[in-house]
Amino acid sequence: MAITTADSHYGGQSLISKLYSPKIIMSNHEWNWLAAGADGFSSPRWGEAPARKVGVSIGVDDETTLTVGNNTFTFYLTPGHTPGTLSVMFKAVEKDDANDGATHKAILWGGTGLNYGPDVERIKAYTESATKMRRLALVENIDVFLSNHPKRDGSDKKLAEINKSAIAIDSSENAANNPFVVGKETVISAFDMLYHCTTAQMIKAGG
Repeated sequence: MAITTADSHYGGQSLISKLYSPKIIMSNHEWNWLAAGADGFSSPRWGEAPARKVGVSIGVDDETTLTVGNNTFTFYLTPGHTPGTLSVMFKAVEKDDANDGATHKAILWGGTGLNYGPDVERIKAYTESATKMRRLALVENIDVFLSNHPKRDGSDKKLAEINKSAIAIDSSENAANNPFVVGKETVISAFDMLYHCTTAQMIKAGG
């Protein structure tokens, strides 16, 4: 179980851990930040925060990879939203390789909100992270953009669209019908937007 940020996105992990005993992945920066109090971010609604335990917790660094089956997940440090925010690149297959499913590259942007006030250094880190992921999208031809907030990237509506229209997404010829496949240019534009918005916030904050 990968937790992209420890300011709220560990919510429910205590129940999942109790039921399924998964390994818990966060960046080493984020594990340390959480152990130091996470700048006071906490809520009873999130349940118990994860704690580092031998054999259970996994700390990753920039460009750490994890292979599960025939898919490799690459973790990237993208600080800004929190000091150790993780974003993840992975292969997305519309059905499966055995059925000649169309294969894409996806990026999960791990820290969406600007929720820390006029902190120039933190805003600058966010801006630099957006630039880093834009460059990655360009080099890796990433054509699926996901956020850790499904309403921010429209995942909730896209899932509803797929379910409602019963879109056939089991072959490359139908790839254009999949609302999750937005194309490389749209992914790059998303990171451009994040860059420009945070640059404006940095200027506003006096940076």
